[in-house]
Amino acid sequence: GWTRAGDNYGNNVKVENSKTYTVKCENDDGWYWQPSREHPTLRMYYRGFLQRGYTFKFRLDEYPDLLDSIDWATWDFLGNLVFAKQGTLYKYKLRDFKKGKPSFCKDLEFLEQPKKPEF
Repeated sequence: GWTRAGDNYGNNVKVENSKTYTVKCENDDGWYWQPSREHPTLRMYYRGFLQRGYTFKFRLDEYPDLLDSIDWATWDFLGNLVFAKQGTLYKYKLRDFKKGKPSFCKDLEFLEQPKKPEF
């Protein structure tokens, strides 16, 4: 799983004049996860308590532009990279990285929470 990349957990800075409680974290060393030598290194950095709560930034060392502006990312138990971006779920198998295209992509933005039954 995730391994700490260094001892620096960053500096938390409260954002003044914010309508909601907001704290930015700067210079976090982050965590990394590389399931095997063939896998790219997935990195995660804590960015603070922002508008939607605890916020993290993700990056792949070997493909730095792939995980731009995503909500979350992880390696699944089969060694596939799985991540969500703007309501869409993506899955990359190892061979997909060279193709530059996911083997699975599903837009879930249209889904709605089930309505509670009326009695």
